[in-house]
Amino acid sequence: MYGNSVESQYVIRPYAPTVDLLWLLRLLTEVEAADQDGEDVTEAFLHEQLTWRNHNPELDCCVVEEPGKPDNLIGYASVSGRAGTRCTLYVAVHPDWRRQRLGSALLARAIHRAGETGAIETTVYAGARNDSANAFLRYHNYRPVGDAWTMHLPADAQPAEPAWPDGYSVRSFADVQDFALLAEVLNQGYGDMWGHAQNREPSTAESLAETVPVLWPPEGIFIAFAPQGGVAGLCLGIPGKSNGDQDSEVVDVLEGPGVVPEHRHLELQRPLILTVMRWLRSQEHREIQLLSYGDKEPAINIYRDLGFTLAAHFVAYWRLPN
Repeated sequence: MYGNSVESQYVIRPYAPTVDLLWLLRLLTEVEAADQDGEDVTEAFLHEQLTWRNHNPELDCCVVEEPGKPDNLIGYASVSGRAGTRCTLYVAVHPDWRRQRLGSALLARAIHRAGETGAIETTVYAGARNDSANAFLRYHNYRPVGDAWTMHLPADAQPAEPAWPDGYSVRSFADVQDFALLAEVLNQGYGDMWGHAQNREPSTAESLAETVPVLWPPEGIFIAFAPQGGVAGLCLGIPGKSNGDQDSEVVDVLEGPGVVPEHRHLELQRPLILTVMRWLRSQEHREIQLLSYGDKEPAINIYRDLGFTLAAHFVAYWRLPN
Protein backbone atom coordinates (compact mmCIF):
# COMPACT_ATOMS: atom_id res chain seq x y z
CA MET A 1 0.00 0.00 0.00
CA TYR A 2 2.77 2.43 0.98
CA GLY A 3 5.60 1.32 -1.32
CA ASN A 4 5.59 -2.38 -2.12
CA SER A 5 9.31 -2.83 -2.80
CA VAL A 6 10.26 -1.31 0.55
CA GLU A 7 7.50 -3.10 2.44
CA SER A 8 8.72 -6.44 1.12
CA GLN A 9 12.34 -5.81 2.17
CA TYR A 10 11.86 -4.47 5.69
CA VAL A 11 9.70 -5.13 8.73
CA ILE A 12 7.70 -1.94 9.28
CA ARG A 13 5.45 -2.37 12.28
CA PRO A 14 3.56 -0.39 14.95
CA TYR A 15 5.60 1.19 17.72
CA ALA A 16 5.40 -0.69 21.04
CA PRO A 17 6.69 1.75 23.70
CA THR A 18 7.13 -0.82 26.46
CA VAL A 19 9.56 -2.74 24.25
CA ASP A 20 10.82 -0.18 21.76
CA LEU A 21 11.37 3.04 23.72
CA LEU A 22 15.04 2.50 24.54
CA TRP A 23 15.72 1.14 21.05
CA LEU A 24 14.04 4.22 19.62
CA LEU A 25 16.17 6.41 21.91
CA ARG A 26 19.30 4.83 20.44
CA LEU A 27 18.06 5.41 16.89
CA LEU A 28 17.11 9.05 17.45
CA THR A 29 20.36 9.76 19.31
CA GLU A 30 22.36 8.48 16.33
CA VAL A 31 20.18 10.45 13.90
CA GLU A 32 20.70 13.66 15.90
CA ALA A 33 24.44 13.03 16.15
CA ALA A 34 24.58 12.93 12.36
CA ASP A 35 22.14 15.73 11.53
CA GLN A 36 22.79 18.17 14.40
CA ASP A 37 19.25 19.61 14.11
CA GLY A 38 18.80 20.37 17.80
CA GLU A 39 16.09 17.75 18.34
CA ASP A 40 15.29 16.71 21.90
CA VAL A 41 16.27 13.04 21.95
CA THR A 42 16.28 12.44 25.71
CA GLU A 43 14.56 9.48 27.32
CA ALA A 44 12.46 11.94 29.34
CA PHE A 45 11.12 13.52 26.15
CA LEU A 46 10.17 10.12 24.69
CA HIS A 47 8.26 9.35 27.89
CA GLU A 48 6.51 12.71 27.69
CA GLN A 49 5.39 11.95 24.12
CA LEU A 50 3.38 9.03 25.46
CA THR A 51 1.15 11.50 27.33
CA TRP A 52 0.46 13.94 24.49
CA ARG A 53 -3.16 14.90 23.87
CA ASN A 54 -4.78 13.47 20.72
CA HIS A 55 -1.92 11.01 20.38
CA ASN A 56 -2.01 7.20 20.56
CA PRO A 57 1.60 5.94 20.19
CA GLU A 58 0.67 2.38 19.29
CA LEU A 59 -1.55 3.57 16.43
CA ASP A 60 0.16 6.82 15.45
CA CYS A 61 3.78 5.65 15.30
CA CYS A 62 5.66 2.95 13.44
CA VAL A 63 9.22 1.66 13.42
CA VAL A 64 11.50 -0.18 10.99
CA GLU A 65 13.63 -3.12 12.11
CA GLU A 66 17.08 -3.76 10.72
CA PRO A 67 16.87 -6.98 8.65
CA GLY A 68 17.83 -9.90 10.87
CA LYS A 69 18.14 -7.65 13.98
CA PRO A 70 14.64 -6.87 15.33
CA ASP A 71 16.06 -5.10 18.39
CA ASN A 72 17.91 -2.55 16.23
CA LEU A 73 15.58 0.11 14.81
CA ILE A 74 16.60 1.95 11.65
CA GLY A 75 13.51 4.04 10.98
CA TYR A 76 10.64 5.75 12.77
CA ALA A 77 7.57 7.83 11.92
CA SER A 78 4.91 9.48 14.06
CA VAL A 79 1.68 11.44 13.73
CA SER A 80 0.84 13.97 16.45
CA GLY A 81 -0.35 17.47 17.20
CA ARG A 82 -3.74 17.22 15.53
CA ALA A 83 -5.46 20.62 15.50
CA GLY A 84 -8.69 20.61 13.55
CA THR A 85 -7.87 18.96 10.23
CA ARG A 86 -4.08 19.35 10.49
CA CYS A 87 -1.51 16.88 11.86
CA THR A 88 2.22 17.13 12.47
CA LEU A 89 4.37 14.30 11.09
CA TYR A 90 7.89 13.21 11.99
CA VAL A 91 10.12 10.84 10.01
CA ALA A 92 13.63 9.64 10.90
CA VAL A 93 15.91 7.15 9.15
CA HIS A 94 19.29 6.04 10.47
CA PRO A 95 22.12 7.65 8.46
CA ASP A 96 23.47 4.24 7.40
CA TRP A 97 20.12 3.24 5.90
CA ARG A 98 19.19 6.33 3.91
CA ARG A 99 18.64 6.57 0.14
CA GLN A 100 16.80 3.25 0.11
CA ARG A 101 13.28 4.75 -0.02
CA LEU A 102 12.68 4.04 3.66
CA GLY A 103 11.96 7.71 4.32
CA SER A 104 9.41 7.82 1.52
CA ALA A 105 7.71 4.64 2.78
CA LEU A 106 7.52 6.00 6.32
CA LEU A 107 6.20 9.35 5.15
CA ALA A 108 3.50 7.60 3.11
CA ARG A 109 2.49 5.57 6.15
CA ALA A 110 2.36 8.68 8.34
CA ILE A 111 0.22 10.56 5.79
CA HIS A 112 -2.14 7.58 5.59
CA ARG A 113 -2.44 7.42 9.37
CA ALA A 114 -3.07 11.17 9.53
CA GLY A 115 -5.98 10.67 7.16
CA GLU A 116 -7.37 7.96 9.42
CA THR A 117 -7.46 10.45 12.30
CA GLY A 118 -9.46 12.92 10.20
CA ALA A 119 -6.58 15.18 9.17
CA ILE A 120 -6.52 16.49 5.59
CA GLU A 121 -3.40 18.66 5.99
CA THR A 122 0.01 17.61 7.25
CA THR A 123 2.99 19.56 8.56
CA VAL A 124 6.58 18.34 8.84
CA TYR A 125 9.50 20.23 10.39
CA ALA A 126 13.05 20.07 9.01
CA GLY A 127 16.23 21.50 10.49
CA ALA A 128 16.92 24.79 8.75
CA ARG A 129 20.51 23.72 7.97
CA ASN A 130 19.60 20.13 7.03
CA ASP A 131 19.78 20.35 3.24
CA SER A 132 18.87 16.71 2.63
CA ALA A 133 15.74 16.87 4.85
CA ASN A 134 14.57 20.06 3.17
CA ALA A 135 15.15 18.59 -0.29
CA PHE A 136 13.32 15.39 0.71
CA LEU A 137 10.21 17.33 1.75
CA ARG A 138 10.22 19.52 -1.34
CA TYR A 139 10.50 16.37 -3.47
CA HIS A 140 7.35 15.09 -1.79
CA ASN A 141 5.45 18.29 -2.65
CA TYR A 142 5.71 19.97 0.74
CA ARG A 143 6.20 23.72 0.71
CA PRO A 144 7.80 25.90 3.42
CA VAL A 145 5.29 27.98 5.36
CA GLY A 146 6.95 29.09 8.59
CA ASP A 147 9.67 28.69 11.20
CA ALA A 148 10.06 27.23 14.67
CA TRP A 149 12.80 28.26 17.07
CA THR A 150 14.09 27.05 20.43
CA MET A 151 16.22 29.46 22.47
CA HIS A 152 17.77 29.37 25.93
CA LEU A 153 18.57 31.87 28.67
CA PRO A 154 20.91 30.88 31.53
CA ALA A 155 19.59 30.72 35.07
CA ASP A 156 21.75 33.62 36.27
CA ALA A 157 20.51 36.12 33.66
CA GLN A 158 18.72 39.08 35.25
CA PRO A 159 15.84 40.58 33.20
CA ALA A 160 15.54 44.35 33.01
CA GLU A 161 12.43 46.30 33.93
CA PRO A 162 9.96 46.26 30.98
CA ALA A 163 9.54 49.60 29.22
CA TRP A 164 6.07 49.96 27.70
CA PRO A 165 5.12 52.50 25.01
CA ASP A 166 3.01 55.38 26.27
CA GLY A 167 -0.51 54.27 27.14
CA TYR A 168 0.19 50.53 26.97
CA SER A 169 -0.25 48.31 30.01
CA VAL A 170 -0.09 44.64 30.99
CA ARG A 171 -2.19 42.47 33.30
CA SER A 172 -2.02 38.87 34.41
CA PHE A 173 -4.88 36.59 33.39
CA ALA A 174 -5.23 35.70 37.06
CA ASP A 175 -6.50 39.26 37.47
CA VAL A 176 -8.44 39.49 34.18
CA GLN A 177 -10.27 36.12 34.41
CA ASP A 178 -12.03 36.65 31.07
CA PHE A 179 -11.81 33.65 28.72
CA ALA A 180 -13.52 35.52 25.87
CA LEU A 181 -10.84 38.21 26.09
CA LEU A 182 -8.12 35.56 26.19
CA ALA A 183 -9.57 33.91 23.08
CA GLU A 184 -9.59 37.29 21.33
CA VAL A 185 -5.94 38.02 21.99
CA LEU A 186 -4.83 34.47 21.18
CA ASN A 187 -6.65 34.54 17.85
CA GLN A 188 -5.42 38.00 16.90
CA GLY A 189 -1.87 37.52 18.15
CA TYR A 190 -1.24 34.01 16.83
CA GLY A 191 -3.75 33.68 14.00
CA ASP A 192 -1.20 34.45 11.26
CA MET A 193 1.75 32.71 12.96
CA TRP A 194 2.32 29.22 11.61
CA GLY A 195 2.61 26.51 14.24
CA HIS A 196 -0.03 27.83 16.63
CA ALA A 197 -3.40 26.12 16.94
CA GLN A 198 -5.10 29.46 16.30
CA ASN A 199 -3.53 29.51 12.85
CA ARG A 200 -5.85 26.68 11.90
CA GLU A 201 -8.77 26.75 14.36
CA PRO A 202 -9.69 29.84 16.43
CA SER A 203 -9.80 29.51 20.19
CA THR A 204 -13.12 29.90 21.95
CA ALA A 205 -13.93 30.95 25.49
CA GLU A 206 -15.46 27.52 26.09
CA SER A 207 -12.41 25.56 24.91
CA LEU A 208 -10.02 27.76 26.90
CA ALA A 209 -12.07 27.37 30.07
CA GLU A 210 -11.39 23.64 29.80
CA THR A 211 -7.74 23.67 28.74
CA VAL A 212 -6.11 26.68 30.42
CA PRO A 213 -6.42 25.39 34.01
CA VAL A 214 -4.76 22.14 32.90
CA LEU A 215 -2.02 23.52 30.63
CA TRP A 216 -1.12 27.03 31.78
CA PRO A 217 -0.89 28.76 35.18
CA PRO A 218 -3.27 31.75 34.92
CA GLU A 219 -0.88 33.98 36.85
CA GLY A 220 1.79 33.28 34.19
CA ILE A 221 -0.35 34.51 31.27
CA PHE A 222 0.17 38.22 30.61
CA ILE A 223 -2.05 40.26 28.29
CA ALA A 224 -0.95 43.63 26.90
CA PHE A 225 -3.55 46.33 26.39
CA ALA A 226 -3.45 49.25 23.95
CA PRO A 227 -4.06 52.85 25.07
CA GLN A 228 -7.76 52.67 24.16
CA GLY A 229 -8.23 49.40 25.99
CA GLY A 230 -8.10 46.86 23.16
CA VAL A 231 -5.85 43.81 23.34
CA ALA A 232 -2.35 44.25 21.91
CA GLY A 233 -0.61 40.93 22.64
CA LEU A 234 0.16 38.22 25.14
CA CYS A 235 2.97 36.05 26.44
CA LEU A 236 3.00 33.18 28.93
CA GLY A 237 5.42 31.28 31.12
CA ILE A 238 5.32 27.81 32.65
CA PRO A 239 7.65 27.40 35.65
CA GLY A 240 9.55 24.24 36.44
CA LYS A 241 8.78 21.99 33.47
CA SER A 242 10.68 18.70 33.82
CA ASN A 243 9.01 16.24 31.41
CA GLY A 244 7.96 14.20 34.44
CA ASP A 245 11.35 12.49 34.81
CA GLN A 246 13.13 12.92 38.13
CA ASP A 247 16.55 12.87 36.49
CA SER A 248 15.77 15.39 33.75
CA GLU A 249 16.81 19.02 33.99
CA VAL A 250 14.06 21.33 35.22
CA VAL A 251 13.63 24.44 33.08
CA ASP A 252 11.12 27.25 32.88
CA VAL A 253 9.29 27.48 29.56
CA LEU A 254 8.41 30.76 27.90
CA GLU A 255 6.03 30.63 24.94
CA GLY A 256 6.94 33.15 22.24
CA PRO A 257 4.73 36.27 22.39
CA GLY A 258 1.73 36.76 20.17
CA VAL A 259 1.41 40.43 19.20
CA VAL A 260 -1.66 41.75 17.40
CA PRO A 261 -0.46 42.77 13.89
CA GLU A 262 -1.22 46.50 14.15
CA HIS A 263 0.98 46.76 17.25
CA ARG A 264 4.00 44.77 16.00
CA HIS A 265 5.88 47.84 14.78
CA LEU A 266 6.31 48.79 18.46
CA GLU A 267 8.23 45.57 19.22
CA LEU A 268 5.91 44.67 22.08
CA GLN A 269 7.63 41.28 22.16
CA ARG A 270 10.36 42.95 24.23
CA PRO A 271 8.30 44.18 27.22
CA LEU A 272 6.09 41.09 27.07
CA ILE A 273 9.11 38.75 27.26
CA LEU A 274 10.64 40.78 30.08
CA THR A 275 7.36 40.73 32.03
CA VAL A 276 7.17 36.94 31.86
CA MET A 277 10.89 36.55 32.58
CA ARG A 278 10.57 38.63 35.74
CA TRP A 279 7.54 36.62 36.85
CA LEU A 280 9.43 33.36 36.30
CA ARG A 281 12.43 34.71 38.20
CA SER A 282 10.11 35.54 41.11
CA GLN A 283 9.42 31.81 41.44
CA GLU A 284 12.97 30.45 41.19
CA HIS A 285 16.10 31.02 39.12
CA ARG A 286 16.20 28.36 36.42
CA GLU A 287 17.24 28.18 32.80
CA ILE A 288 14.49 29.55 30.57
CA GLN A 289 13.59 27.77 27.33
CA LEU A 290 11.85 30.01 24.82
CA LEU A 291 9.66 28.26 22.24
CA SER A 292 8.77 30.35 19.22
CA TYR A 293 6.48 29.36 16.35
CA GLY A 294 5.90 31.59 13.34
CA ASP A 295 8.37 34.33 14.30
CA LYS A 296 10.68 35.82 11.70
CA GLU A 297 14.27 37.00 12.12
CA PRO A 298 13.37 40.51 13.44
CA ALA A 299 11.56 38.98 16.42
CA ILE A 300 14.35 36.44 16.97
CA ASN A 301 16.83 39.32 17.03
CA ILE A 302 14.80 40.91 19.85
CA TYR A 303 15.11 37.70 21.85
CA ARG A 304 18.85 37.57 21.13
CA ASP A 305 19.15 41.14 22.37
CA LEU A 306 17.52 40.06 25.63
CA GLY A 307 20.19 37.41 26.15
CA PHE A 308 18.65 34.30 24.57
CA THR A 309 20.84 32.04 22.45
CA LEU A 310 19.57 29.91 19.60
CA ALA A 311 19.46 26.15 20.21
CA ALA A 312 17.44 24.98 17.21
CA HIS A 313 15.76 26.41 14.10
CA PHE A 314 13.30 24.39 12.05
CA VAL A 315 11.40 25.15 8.86
CA ALA A 316 7.74 24.10 8.81
CA TYR A 317 6.55 22.38 5.62
CA TRP A 318 2.88 21.95 4.73
CA ARG A 319 0.96 19.86 2.23
CA LEU A 320 -2.60 19.10 1.32
CA PRO A 321 -3.40 15.53 0.21
CA ASN A 322 -2.84 14.70 -3.43
